[in-house]
Amino acid sequence: MEISPASVRFLWRFIGATLVYGVMITGATWLTRAINPPPIGLIALSILPAIAIAASLIVVGLYLVEETDEYVRKRQAVAMLVSIGILLTLSTALGFLQQRSLIGSVDLLWAFPAWCVLWSVTQCWMAIRDYRRSKDAA
Repeated sequence: MEISPASVRFLWRFIGATLVYGVMITGATWLTRAINPPPIGLIALSILPAIAIAASLIVVGLYLVEETDEYVRKRQAVAMLVSIGILLTLSTALGFLQQRSLIGSVDLLWAFPAWCVLWSVTQCWMAIRDYRRSKDAA
């Protein structure tokens, strides 16, 4: 199967956004510990990594717009929706467990990385499912 130009662009853009996120979160953490900034500086340093996450989501949106293969585009959209559904269900369950003091706090900063992992796992599951279906049909 040939990889589309949109997929290649997506990969490089997403890698770039992820690297920027890593630099921003590492730099923000280091600066926070090193210089103990005033509250406004702390707010800015706390928001910086979220800007890289926004860039990652823009990259995902660009991929859906640029991908010309409707089948691939639909599969990506389905994988994203499944992963969002799982993440929202888990976060709601965790929220209720926290509300009832059954578990400690869960850091929200893990939501986006969890979504990325769930998106990848969903894509793998879909590929395995499709492979098994194609073997059964043959």
